[in-house]
Amino acid sequence: MRHRSPRLYRGIALMAVICMLLSFGPGAGSVLAAEKIIKIGTIFPLTGPVATAGQRCQAAVQTAVEIINNKHPEIKVPLAKQAGILNGYKIVLVHADSQGRPDLGKAEAERLLNQEGVWALIGSYNSSVSKPDSFVAERRKRIFMCGASSSAALTQRDMNYFFRLAPSDKTDSREFVDVLKWMNKKNKAKIKTIGIIYENSEFGKHAAEEAKMAAAAGGFQVVADVPFSPGATNLNSEVQTLKKSNPDALFGAVLGADYSLLVRTAKQMAWLPKIAINYCSGYQDSVITKQLGADADFFMGSTAYSPQFARLMPAVATVEKIFKTKTG
Repeated sequence: MRHRSPRLYRGIALMAVICMLLSFGPGAGSVLAAEKIIKIGTIFPLTGPVATAGQRCQAAVQTAVEIINNKHPEIKVPLAKQAGILNGYKIVLVHADSQGRPDLGKAEAERLLNQEGVWALIGSYNSSVSKPDSFVAERRKRIFMCGASSSAALTQRDMNYFFRLAPSDKTDSREFVDVLKWMNKKNKAKIKTIGIIYENSEFGKHAAEEAKMAAAAGGFQVVADVPFSPGATNLNSEVQTLKKSNPDALFGAVLGADYSLLVRTAKQMAWLPKIAINYCSGYQDSVITKQLGADADFFMGSTAYSPQFARLMPAVATVEKIFKTKTG
């Protein structure tokens, strides 16, 4: 789920895995023995159309590092009871802004590894950025930890240093189809057709491919295949195409501000499917919730963690308090 929603829980898990990998012995040059520091680079879209998601990803990693570097016996998650790792080493983060651009992300990955001397990279939210960034890390034999990018193709490249915690769009697509089947069985929703709208990027194109395969396997017909350029100023023609095809369900690989624009445009054109499910971003995002209000009713999306789950996950709820101090 590239990529895209609050990444709090994944950030904690991601850092725990990195610390496990570090225990096998980081190489010289990136670990400053005299200061007992291990440098790790992060690459996220801190500015640009999906900046809010990128800033949250960065805050999640910062939260994890704060817990790892300091004693937090009150927090029941791995590495919280001790200060640092490997007998007192502290993690220092070096941040980079990809702006959601593959070329800039690649350049920043090279800078972090070659100039900053980081031992590993965490990134990059956008699948289109994670792809070249991780190739840079692979060439240098450095770990690339991917907490959000959801393109299934990222883990089909036979790479040795790429690790991903997030579910892929293949998993999400199958689950989306399961939801439609459940609605048909339990609620007699009579959903037969699916429309797909997706950004023309690594993330969007692969999500659309997975959606088509899952739909076919589930016995649903795809009647609309609608790509668009991310960061579009309007989606009028795309929504008109969807309205003309009038699918029962809509799968969307649409992030951030583009998602808000999609829902507003659909409302303005008086067209709504029976259900709209979005990959990695959607109405569960608090910013989009405020932007759309009731306009997003009956829209849903996948997410790694939501504050509504806090009462079911006491340990993570405690971590969330630290996360909120970094995001407001």
